[in-house]
Amino acid sequence: QGWEVGGGVYAMSKRYANNANTNQVPGYARWDATLAYQQKDYDIRLNAFNLTDKEYYESVYSAQTVPASGRAFSLSFDYRF
Repeated sequence: QGWEVGGGVYAMSKRYANNANTNQVPGYARWDATLAYQQKDYDIRLNAFNLTDKEYYESVYSAQTVPASGRAFSLSFDYRF
């Protein structure tokens, strides 16, 4: 009781960097997950992003691309008073 487990896929198709469609970045799928322990007064949550450490581009512009971060984790604690 009090445990929560979740996960999902965030996917993006290929994207073009200009109106002429001459520069593009490939599509990707990123797997994320969460594990939480919830109680009346507090929650503890661990989020995991990009579990497979997929290399992809977060943003694309006509003159540059912005690579996304690799595998990352976030631990949070919420207290209700």
